[in-house]
Amino acid sequence: MRHDRLGLNNISLQDAAAFWEMQLLPNDCLPAIATHALAEGYDSPSLRRLAGETETLASTLGPLFTKALTELGVATPDTPSAQMAVAKHYARRILDDSIPPYEGARLIWWNVANHACLDKAETEVWDRLSIFVGLASEYEDYPPARKQHEDEIIKAARDLLADCQAA
Repeated sequence: MRHDRLGLNNISLQDAAAFWEMQLLPNDCLPAIATHALAEGYDSPSLRRLAGETETLASTLGPLFTKALTELGVATPDTPSAQMAVAKHYARRILDDSIPPYEGARLIWWNVANHACLDKAETEVWDRLSIFVGLASEYEDYPPARKQHEDEIIKAARDLLADCQAA
């Protein structure tokens, strides 16, 4: 599954809540996330049930996931916080070589930055992520410089994570 490569099966509940808020969390990875959370020491009735669920229907898994978050006191982040959490996740995948730099930049562009540029309240998110839009676009438009753009994407991912830790 594609989301396995993106590292979604083993994300924290906080990151899972961010992906959920952004509507980027596939239903079929919710049981694996619940299993991972149980292994990390979280426990609730809904989390246990979700971990053992074999259905992949949104109508079954979605309510169980949101109930488990509530039972565990894991808040769903506001949209700008969710956007930054998702972007940081993709940046970590770029840096650990789980996904190629261009693909990671494109995920940040299409899954996060495009949404942030639509709302004035999310201007700060756009300002922090627009570098990925530019670099992914340049990668597509000028093939002779792809290696240089990949290096710049890796640097932008490092900078994003460093800026977020300093904040």
